Amino acid sequence: MTIPLTYPPPSLDLKRGDTLALDGQALTASAGPPLDLTDWTLRAQVRSLRGVLLTDLVVAVTDASEGRFTLTAAAGVTATWDPGTARMDIEYTDPTGVVQSTETLLVQVLPDETR
Repeated sequence: MTIPLTYPPPSLDLKRGDTLALDGQALTASAGPPLDLTDWTLRAQVRSLRGVLLTDLVVAVTDASEGRFTLTAAAGVTATWDPGTARMDIEYTDPTGVVQSTETLLVQVLPDETR
């Protein structure tokens, strides 16, 4: 698996108290064929810039043969996050125990006007 890197890191805007729901697909190379995630383990966390754990994201592989998965955090979870910048990545562990992580994604937590 090839983990693409970009600079500056990609970012995502999220309103505090909104549900975080991301669909993803693991590819064998940049724009290459999908990576079969059968028997793989995926984990993802969101942390403050100081490294404080905000949440473990719920990870669900939705189509292993096509490398598709979702990452979610409930609205009640994100409601506790302070506005500002947080970080996240996805950690993949293959069936032989090799661990690789994606680049870091910056999560811009914005105040919610409707609350």
